[in-house]
Amino acid sequence: MPYHFGVCTTKQARVKYGAPHIPHMRGRHWLLGLIAAVAVLTLVSGIQQSFAHPITINSSPKAFEGVRSPPKEVKVFFSEPIELGYSKISVLGPNGTRVDNNDPHNVERDTASIGVTLKPDLPDGDYTVSTTVLSAVDGHVISGTLVFGIGSPPKQNVTGNTQQDILSPENSAARFPGMVGQVMVVGAAFGTLWLWKPLARVPWLSSALSQTRTAIDKNMMRLVIIGVGLVLASGVAMIVVQAISIGSGIPEAIATKFGNVWVTRMLQSSILMGIVLAVYRKAAKNNASPGRAEMYAILILGFAVLVTSSLITHAAATSQIVSIMLDFFHNAAASIWIGGLILLGFAAVPKILAIGDE
Repeated sequence: MPYHFGVCTTKQARVKYGAPHIPHMRGRHWLLGLIAAVAVLTLVSGIQQSFAHPITINSSPKAFEGVRSPPKEVKVFFSEPIELGYSKISVLGPNGTRVDNNDPHNVERDTASIGVTLKPDLPDGDYTVSTTVLSAVDGHVISGTLVFGIGSPPKQNVTGNTQQDILSPENSAARFPGMVGQVMVVGAAFGTLWLWKPLARVPWLSSALSQTRTAIDKNMMRLVIIGVGLVLASGVAMIVVQAISIGSGIPEAIATKFGNVWVTRMLQSSILMGIVLAVYRKAAKNNASPGRAEMYAILILGFAVLVTSSLITHAAATSQIVSIMLDFFHNAAASIWIGGLILLGFAAVPKILAIGDE
């Protein structure tokens, strides 16, 4: 039997054998991806180092330095801006008495510094500089000490150049619920918008989801309400703890840079709570799932709350928009992942398993 040879085109081969389509632009796509990766690495490499809170990076006189004559001023420089009105600096002499003029100020208008002038004709001996500063970035209070000598370096047994973060357990306890709450909101909203469609393609899940979707969404909205409630409760606790940390009232705490971000966060969270409650009541009344537009509104406001978190973290210390954006994207990705797991574990899986048992 004679053999017949013919030409089989690429399109015919794909139709006949089901071969996958390989774009002829694959090489260009790889090139674009490489360029994007290099651009991201370039941006990341340009970010300045961010310290945890306002760390002392320099001083005049320096720690353990011996100066020949009494300085007119003591200057301390930090890794990030401080709130001068809620920061303190004092200098104690050899006999333990205060030898500064109690005139704290920024050195040459540098907001990441604090200085104080000294009384004239100070005797030789060891001098201790004590600072307590409020970060203008994350609202943390940091205390530190350093020692210098007049006439000769300070004695070796003198303790100095130490720094302590006065971040109390109460401060951590106040912030943590807000972090959990914003994760719940963003993860639940994102999962509701983009999780169910791919899951519905799984044969054994499709029928279960169609039967339980309304009940799952009702549980989802309850999770979102709890999440926003945690953010609001955390906000109240944060400003109270902040006021205690700086030794002032709540109005004074709100007047700080941290307080300004806090006000924005609370306004966003309050609006979010109003929208969530309205959507929940509407869905419960109609026994239906929330609309996509409503879920988009919840997700966008959830992302807005995440932005305020990035504005009071160490990423904001560099004052570079790139570092703040990277911190936001990190928080957003973590919220989508962890919040999505919370959505599955507490809203979806129990309802799906209940269908299976029935």
